[in-house]
Amino acid sequence: MKNLFTELSSKELKEKCGVYRITCKQHSYIGSSKSLYSRLREHCIDLRNGNHTNSYLQRCYNKHTSDELFYQIIEFCNPEERISKEAYYIKFLEATMNNQNPVTKELSEKSKNKISKSLKESYKKGLHKRGPDKKPVEMYNLYGKFIKEFKTCDEAAIELGVSTHHIQVTASKYYEGRICGLNRFRYKDSKVPIKTFNFVRPQIITSYFDFYIVTQEGVETPIKRGIKNINQILVDELLKGNTTMMIKAKPTKSD
Repeated sequence: MKNLFTELSSKELKEKCGVYRITCKQHSYIGSSKSLYSRLREHCIDLRNGNHTNSYLQRCYNKHTSDELFYQIIEFCNPEERISKEAYYIKFLEATMNNQNPVTKELSEKSKNKISKSLKESYKKGLHKRGPDKKPVEMYNLYGKFIKEFKTCDEAAIELGVSTHHIQVTASKYYEGRICGLNRFRYKDSKVPIKTFNFVRPQIITSYFDFYIVTQEGVETPIKRGIKNINQILVDELLKGNTTMMIKAKPTKSD
C-alpha cells in the first residue's frame, strides 16, 4: 500500500491500464483506468478541492485527511477487460465505497438503502413534493459566478436545451459540486451557502468541444478527443520548432 498523495509515481504508472484500490481505515474503493497515474491523480485533485463525485470517499478524506488514504494496484490488464475486472474485484474484495456496478450500472445495496431512507424521511417531513418543481433556481458558471435566475427548473431546461431532471439533480447536489453542461445550479431557497470553485478539471471543458490544429495556410486538422492528446500535439509542434500554431475549438455537435 502506498500513500495516495505522497507516493503516487508517474514513472511507475503512466500509460498503464489496470484496476486499483483506494483504502481509508476499514473502507475501500475499487476503480479502473486506461491510465492509472492520470486517474489516481484526478482522485487527489478532486478530494483536495472538495468536489469528488463519490461522497463516501470525500467524507473519508474530510475526516481523516490525506495521511490515511492509500492506493494499491490490484492488477494490470488490457483496456478491453478492465471494466469486467473492476466489477469482479468490487464484489470479491467487498468494496464499501463503490456506488454502483460498473458493468450493469446497478446501484449498490448501500446506495439503494441510503436513497430509500432519504426519500422516506423527506416524505415524513413534507419536503418531497410530488408534481412539478416550482422552485426558482440560480445558474452559475463553473467557477461559481452568478449568471442568471430561472423561475423553475423547467424554464431553465427549455432555454438551455437539457432535461429538467438533470438540472434538478445538479441543483440538489450543488454542495457536491455537480455540474450540468458548463454550468452549476443551486435552488434559490437552498440553505447551502454559495460556493466559489478555484479549480475546474480540464476534462470537463474539453469534453464539450472538438479541437483542431490550424496551419498558417488555414488548414484544419482534427485532434483526437482528450486533454492528453491536445497536450501531446502542443509538445510535438513545439519540438518541431512551430511556435506560431493555432488551435481552434468548436462546440461538439450533439447527436
